[in-house]
Amino acid sequence: MSSSQIRNDLVGRRRFLSNIGKGVGLMALSSATVASLFENVNAAGRAIDHLSPIQAAMDEDYWGRYSRRSR
Repeated sequence: MSSSQIRNDLVGRRRFLSNIGKGVGLMALSSATVASLFENVNAAGRAIDHLSPIQAAMDEDYWGRYSRRSR
């Protein structure tokens, strides 16, 4: 096998693995679990939407509530 054939074979394998990874990633993004987590993140954002970024960063009740959930 020549070096150009080996290189083409490796590129083909990399492309194949890349496409498989993209497909798996797409399936994961469309799962119900990810959708539920995304809704939780959106709800958390709405809870502090009325605050300025500095006020949101200083809201200990908000951060305490979500840090307990991640444990």
